[in-house]
Amino acid sequence: MQIFILRHGQAEPYRADDETRKLVDKGIEDVKRVVQQASAALSQVERVLSSPYIRARETTNVALPFLPVSAFDLHDWLEPSASPGFAIAQLETLSASSVLLVSHQPLVSKLIEALCGLLPGSVVMDTASLACIEADPVARDFGKLRWIKHAYPC
Repeated sequence: MQIFILRHGQAEPYRADDETRKLVDKGIEDVKRVVQQASAALSQVERVLSSPYIRARETTNVALPFLPVSAFDLHDWLEPSASPGFAIAQLETLSASSVLLVSHQPLVSKLIEALCGLLPGSVVMDTASLACIEADPVARDFGKLRWIKHAYPC
């Protein structure tokens, strides 16, 4: 399975009702730029799954025009504090060969590290960063991190 992991774009400042924060203009533009640059790689995406948080849903809506699908599903297991192990178990149940996940820190980095057998803290995923992993089978430590694209070079 080809797994693309997109961290949401830059959002409003943190506040107590974190799930309602929206993207700011810069976040929208960053997501457009990264997804457009990766549009050839994303051309085989069959399923798009997003966190239910507003900024993740908005990020997904910004990305959809560059994808071969027109809809997405919301999943609680893509929320910021979700378990990478549980997310991997959910990915194992999907029948798609290429998926895009839209989520948050710390889950995006922890999920990449878990899938690819990388040291904790070794993956940097800034806002609007997009990672590509190939995993066959989809299981902890079996993935290969192919690349990470950032809105701006690190």
